[in-house]
Amino acid sequence: MSDIFSSKITKGSRTYFFDIKQNERREFYMTITESKKSGDEFERRRIMIFEEDIQDFADLFQKTFVEFKRLAKL
Repeated sequence: MSDIFSSKITKGSRTYFFDIKQNERREFYMTITESKKSGDEFERRRIMIFEEDIQDFADLFQKTFVEFKRLAKL
C-alpha cells in the first residue's frame, strides 16, 4: 500500500486528512480521517472510498453540501 496524495485541514481540536492511496494490486482508493485530541490521546475515525464508488460518493457529497448550505443559509 502506498500513499499517492495527502492533504489536511485543522479546525480547532479536529484535523481532517484526505488521502489517495494505492493497494498492492495498484487499485486506487481514498481515505478520509478525522483525528481529535482527547486528553493525552488522539481519537481517529476513518472511512475508505474505493475507486469504483468514488464518483457516486463525490456526487452525493456535492448534493448534500448544497442542501446543507441551503438549510444553514451559508
